[in-house]
Amino acid sequence: MGNFKFNPFTGRLDIVDGTGAGGDVVGPNSSIDGDIAIFSGTTGKLIADSGVGISSVLTSATKITTYNTSDSPASWSKDSRSKVIEVYGWAGGGGGGSGRKGTSASASGGGGGAHGGCFYFKGPASIFGNMESVTIGAGSAGGSAQTTDATNGNPGVSAGGFTSFGNMRCTGGVAGGGGTTTTGAAGGASSTSSGVFQFGVTVGANAGAGSAAGANNAISNGPNNSSTPMSIAPTSGGGGGGANSVTQRQGGNGGNLTNISATVILAGGAGGLESTGIAGSNGNVYTSGGIIAGGTGGGGGGGYSVGAGGATAGGRGGDGNVPGGGGGGGGGGLDTIANSGAGGNGGNGRVIVIEYF
Repeated sequence: MGNFKFNPFTGRLDIVDGTGAGGDVVGPNSSIDGDIAIFSGTTGKLIADSGVGISSVLTSATKITTYNTSDSPASWSKDSRSKVIEVYGWAGGGGGGSGRKGTSASASGGGGGAHGGCFYFKGPASIFGNMESVTIGAGSAGGSAQTTDATNGNPGVSAGGFTSFGNMRCTGGVAGGGGTTTTGAAGGASSTSSGVFQFGVTVGANAGAGSAAGANNAISNGPNNSSTPMSIAPTSGGGGGGANSVTQRQGGNGGNLTNISATVILAGGAGGLESTGIAGSNGNVYTSGGIIAGGTGGGGGGGYSVGAGGATAGGRGGDGNVPGGGGGGGGGGLDTIANSGAGGNGGNGRVIVIEYF
């Protein structure tokens, strides 16, 4: 004969396996599929339906909140479940300068804009406030094309805007200078301030003089850190190519994003060349593999030469990608023939907050 136990949920005797002296338990007459079972009382022999589904407990172990310029200013609220919080921030990139309109070999392309600064911090949730203010800096506009003969190019409109999260802050990239008779000044270095693990801003690339191609921007190497296998910093814009009535001058490339082994992970925008596409290409953004990184800088516009490929003006610099890439410099133009190219725009900033439960 089998063993029986009284089931207080049904008022009946239930057949159980074993002797009943160990861990045999009894439960309700029915339950909801997927609900979590809980002990009823202190005997360890009775279970009940908790009314809580397992799907409501096994939620994502992280919560990711992204803030863009359209959200700024904003206020972030800490989730009560958070144990560790990680924050990435990028400021706006500087716009590129436009090229000079002048005589052959004396009409430089504009300088590339510098990328926005960035910050990173990861720590216990307890050191964060329950609420933190968030500001996202916009990228600056590139300098407008020069339409007047024998006149230098226009610099990028301004530096990129700053980005902040609580007391962490990074400043925007400096705009590239307008082209002159010799060269267009690169976007200068911009300091970062009052933050944790901040990364400095590299300068944009100098533009090529009228007799030279635009300069490529320096690459952005990742730090030797296992938790950050490549740089989160954006890269700056390439310089514009100079105008030359005989030789086509290509714009410089935007900076590449690389890992610590100098392997290119994300290419910068390609510099323009009159016969193959005079405008510089826009910078790129990493979109696969779950890697968080800054945008790369735009390529410099090619310098005007002889109208190859149907060109009617110096090439426009490519835009820096979001977050924080610098704009490329515009190509030079020739007096009475072709206006110079405008500078590319800097990429807007961004903040990403990851909460771990």
